[in-house]
Amino acid sequence: MKISVFYQHLLDAAAQQEQNIAEMLEFFRKQGVAAAELSMQPLIEDPAIPARLQAAGLAISSIYGACPFASDPNSDAGLRLVDAAVSAGSRLVMPLPGSYSPDIPDEQVRENITIGLSRMVDYAAQAGITVTIEDFDNPRSPINTSAGMLYFGERIPGLCYTYDTGNFYTVEDPHDAFTAIESRLRHVHGKDVTAKPVYAERCFPSITGAPRYSSPFGAGDVDKRTVGADLRRIGYDGYVTTEFFGVRDYKAAILDSIRWLHENWL
Repeated sequence: MKISVFYQHLLDAAAQQEQNIAEMLEFFRKQGVAAAELSMQPLIEDPAIPARLQAAGLAISSIYGACPFASDPNSDAGLRLVDAAVSAGSRLVMPLPGSYSPDIPDEQVRENITIGLSRMVDYAAQAGITVTIEDFDNPRSPINTSAGMLYFGERIPGLCYTYDTGNFYTVEDPHDAFTAIESRLRHVHGKDVTAKPVYAERCFPSITGAPRYSSPFGAGDVDKRTVGADLRRIGYDGYVTTEFFGVRDYKAAILDSIRWLHENWL
């Protein structure tokens, strides 16, 4: 397994420490970070990001972005996400395909997303890019459980999965969720959470309404032992991207997460 960090976390760490981003990238590469995960929008605004990462010796683990398939199955947003991955040198993309809406019947939303994702997966395959979806933690998301993810996977043979440890927390048994999607697991988001604001102020409730506050990976309540055992069981050798939006100290959170991963998962 290899460690990745959300690029936005690295930017936030640099800002908090009053360092430039190149220095922060170099520092974390030396600590064992192998890659960064990008959002599509910052990549559009700053096309130099891939070159900046490459200069620091870092790869791109995945690129994610909003794709409004729920309301517009013919949207080209997924194709643009694939093109961005080709240009940046990422082999993985993760579309956020939209949510249920009171204006569109649920069955139509699922059909629209199936159409949009199918088109995107076919396009990505021609470029050697893998498309994944994650257990997105929004009550209105059609993919907020393993069953929701499998619904689309069963209809789109080339679609793969990202396992988000913090999003399954309080929603499903981590082992059951893992085994449900493991045959097409291609990426992992290492998200840990606490029930109280220990490391962060902002609350991100789970889809069950349970309070969740971001924490360094390893410092929270997520059952990481079970997930780690499952990853080793299947011989997973991809990226684990640490995720903790909203923490007070990003540099400390990244360092603590790296330390925990080296001691427990890697």
